[in-house]
Amino acid sequence: YGVEGKISYVVMRLLRGGTLAQRLSQQADAEHPLPSLGETVKVLNQLSGALDYAHSKGVIHRDIKPSNVMFDQHGNAYLVDFGIAKLLAATKSITTTGLVMGTPLFMAPEQWRAEDVVPATDQYSFGVMAYLLVTGKFPFDADTPHGLMYKHLSEKPAPPQMHRLDVPQEVTAV
Repeated sequence: YGVEGKISYVVMRLLRGGTLAQRLSQQADAEHPLPSLGETVKVLNQLSGALDYAHSKGVIHRDIKPSNVMFDQHGNAYLVDFGIAKLLAATKSITTTGLVMGTPLFMAPEQWRAEDVVPATDQYSFGVMAYLLVTGKFPFDADTPHGLMYKHLSEKPAPPQMHRLDVPQEVTAV
């Protein structure tokens, strides 16, 4: 990023591999099997490194979801769209107090309660995305936002083995 004359600019990596949401949709539409657990681990490792780095700099993403994961031409995953990210050390909030921000299927309980977001907020959303990648299903689903909120606040997801038999039991704890 920088300023040239009177023009401010941001330079970003060109990512031509599409989004994780597109890949999941194509997989479902074509009725292909889910990615191997090894492939899933590779993507999750890359993304967790990005989250760890952002959190170490005091930045919380607040909207971790498959459409905010993009791939380069080599299949490497990148976390994108920090548009509603919040700096932990900021003295002013970028949003109105009590305003709920995020994508309901991936929102952490503290987001539903309009509480302060912390790194664990992103980790929860990351966990929802990991569950989706492993099982092909959301841990919680409902017909209304209120129903979805209730489930995120008060229920536990079904063990992944209910959706995918080859998932090791150790994954359930994660």
